[in-house]
Amino acid sequence: MEEWVEVGPEGTLVAFTVVYFTFLDPMTGRRRPTPYGYGIVRLDGTDRRLQHFLSESDPTKLKVGMRVKAVFAEERKGNLGDILYFEPVERG
Repeated sequence: MEEWVEVGPEGTLVAFTVVYFTFLDPMTGRRRPTPYGYGIVRLDGTDRRLQHFLSESDPTKLKVGMRVKAVFAEERKGNLGDILYFEPVERG
């Protein structure tokens, strides 16, 4: 817990939900469109998890264990809000 370790933008979805009720997003002050996906992601190279929005809101397209990657804001501020959402990683 004394050393910073750089990790990449990809990880594994370890849990998720699809939310169907609206609320004011504390980061933007605007109503969050519904439905939206929200998940817990374990980034590669870590043993911790973080909660964040998902690009996918169809529960039939979300799966525990699927690979996801962070999509970042064009203009970054150095906080969690720099990640817009996590999207599924296409494997081919």
